[in-house]
Amino acid sequence: MRLRPVKTVKTVKTIKTIKTVKTVKPDFAALDAGDRLCAMWLGHAGYLVQIPAEPGHRPIRIVFDPIFSDRAFPSSWVGPHRRLPAPCTIHELPDIDFVAQSVFDHCGDLDALKALSRKSPSTLFFVPLGVKDTLASVGIPYSVDF
Repeated sequence: MRLRPVKTVKTVKTIKTIKTVKTVKPDFAALDAGDRLCAMWLGHAGYLVQIPAEPGHRPIRIVFDPIFSDRAFPSSWVGPHRRLPAPCTIHELPDIDFVAQSVFDHCGDLDALKALSRKSPSTLFFVPLGVKDTLASVGIPYSVDF
């Protein structure tokens, strides 16, 4: 059996206009009511979720996969650049109870994780296996790896 040559066709797609998603600064004042579930996008893969408070307590705030650096990678000099700027700084965030960092390459943003820990010293960090020791080595005392 003889195979026939396959004819290849080059296709080039031209994108005339690319619409960019607009970064919107979070309205943290909306969290003050504390009586409803609230989620705010913190850029890239990050979210701040507030769980409503029980009477007499403040709401629980969890940050999922925060990344505030210019690169989503364990190194600051290689890896993909952010496409959009972070919508806020760490210092603008309200007090945080938990940080759930499930994406390993975001754990390389140690400066941001240290800043979160300094801002809210009792914050508990949930991180991928093997990252707990790294956090402890840079002075983040409360972490659990999973």
